[in-house]
Amino acid sequence: MRNLRAVDPKTHNGAVIEVGVAFVGKRPPESFKNDPATRYDIANLQAGMWAVQEETAEIVEIDEREDKREQSRHTIPINLMIEIFGGDQAIPQVENTVTENISRNGAAVFTTLNLERGRFVRLSTPDGVTILAVVRRRSVGPDGIARLHLQFVGSEWPL
Repeated sequence: MRNLRAVDPKTHNGAVIEVGVAFVGKRPPESFKNDPATRYDIANLQAGMWAVQEETAEIVEIDEREDKREQSRHTIPINLMIEIFGGDQAIPQVENTVTENISRNGAAVFTTLNLERGRFVRLSTPDGVTILAVVRRRSVGPDGIARLHLQFVGSEWPL
């Protein structure tokens, strides 16, 4: 997948998401066999050639004293609604929650959901901000509360 964005179902024949894909050959990269939720980027090589490489912008557990993220994380509690895409349920699964921290590119949110890595969700706020995200990890903190570590796709959070 190259990009993903939310669209207005009224102007896009009932569609809620537009997905852009890139076909890279007959067979997926070897790492896809080990983890189908792996995301990939296109790497430019010389003379107009390109190759597929694993995406590097992944949220990982970081010791706050040695945080080397490109974007600063802000400890701002933002009320959110998480809507889960796909699954076998006829009615979309929804959870109201709050962020633990957030940056332009991702967030950690408190959750009761047990979502696997690679699952797409839509986040929305009461004041009208809507953004799509992919689950990069689920963890349980020392306080016993589960968190989803999300990477925004298609756009950045308007901090």
